[in-house]
Amino acid sequence: MRWILILDQLSILVLFGNVSVEFYKGLGDSNLLGQIGRIEKAAATRDDLYVHAGPTNLSNGFTPDTSIKTLNSFRISLGALTTSITPYDQIGATFQRIGTSSTINVGINNKNPLLNLSVLGTSGIGIAHTSEAKYQHTILRPIDSNNNLVGKLNGGQQRMLFPNGGVPARIEISTPNNTSGGSVLMVLNTNNLVGTNFRKEAFNIISTLQSDEDDASIVATFVASGRVGIGTNFPTHTGLTIQEQLTVKNLVQETDAVTKTLVTDNSGLVKHAVAAPVPLGGVIMWSG
Repeated sequence: MRWILILDQLSILVLFGNVSVEFYKGLGDSNLLGQIGRIEKAAATRDDLYVHAGPTNLSNGFTPDTSIKTLNSFRISLGALTTSITPYDQIGATFQRIGTSSTINVGINNKNPLLNLSVLGTSGIGIAHTSEAKYQHTILRPIDSNNNLVGKLNGGQQRMLFPNGGVPARIEISTPNNTSGGSVLMVLNTNNLVGTNFRKEAFNIISTLQSDEDDASIVATFVASGRVGIGTNFPTHTGLTIQEQLTVKNLVQETDAVTKTLVTDNSGLVKHAVAAPVPLGGVIMWSG
């Protein structure tokens, strides 16, 4: 049986108690799919409005049935429907809880989110103070090989803004696209202890293979005390500590060839070398 109600406006006035619209797939409480309304019996004084999906033990004050391990979902479908396009094809948002898990997964343009929040799409996530204009938003979005930043090449047909030869699948953080642009601020809240524990919190960049900790290595660390390490997680002083070598390239150089290198001797003295690491002013001796 199907009931259709067509009204320009519909208002329901409820002055007492808990009231809800309940949806069943069959007779009996065990077939309850969900409810919409003021349904919180445990705290009857609350005036919250609930949209609830999932089986409910109505006889025992909404006590969850721990034996139920089904996937409970609440979906929002938007867009035109046809005989071949169903509401499931037009899902814009999904809220899911597996059994009695303490957390839910939320998906935007995602039918079955596997993370606490999963967003699919190329427009990105925007954050702005008050303006609804797109150019006023700071945007976090995925990019691929079609992005114009990936396609910018030098005279040697090498990528200038992305690692050359790397997979062109990245994440972009973009400040507002207006005349003033904006800045990205990374805040490290830290302590004011003295001694060896003074401001040890840091922003670290690491490299790993498929999140394998055995393969992980440090790329850079930025410590709240002002110590910065490149290639090391143990910068020795305020300022920059580099493990390995520091190479300086010509401003217009477009190859990977090394032209200038800073090297250290056993005493820690830094010397400037050109091409092969021979200090300026040194003597090259050949034999044979």
